[in-house]
Amino acid sequence: MNIDDTETEDSKLVLWAAYNKTLKFGPYFRAMRDSDFVFCLPGTYWTPRPVESTACGAIPVIGDDYLHSYDIPFEDGVNCVIIRNCKVIRNWSLALDRVLAFSDDEIRSMRKNIHNLRNTHLLPEIYVERQKQRLGL
Repeated sequence: MNIDDTETEDSKLVLWAAYNKTLKFGPYFRAMRDSDFVFCLPGTYWTPRPVESTACGAIPVIGDDYLHSYDIPFEDGVNCVIIRNCKVIRNWSLALDRVLAFSDDEIRSMRKNIHNLRNTHLLPEIYVERQKQRLGL
């Protein structure tokens, strides 16, 4: 994995790639569970990564362009980091700077909010009930 070798006790680890290969499911989700933040770069349209990272307890860093595609109430600085005007590539770098500046207390608070969001939106039985209500069943 490409890891910054100069990591100190006060520094934050940023994992950019894993040998330029796709991770298998186990290591992929383990990496998310072990991460405070997950950058959710869009694919050709949207990405499932915000849902996956939330399910794993990590804070998604997500662009504002496809927020409407998720049935999850993401709130910037509460349970995610939203990148405004995300088509501007520089804004993703600025988001990294912002993420690296969060205090441990802020991260703990956001992860607690992620846990609550999982309980209200991602548990299978809760999700099914929300969909039934949405469809009027």
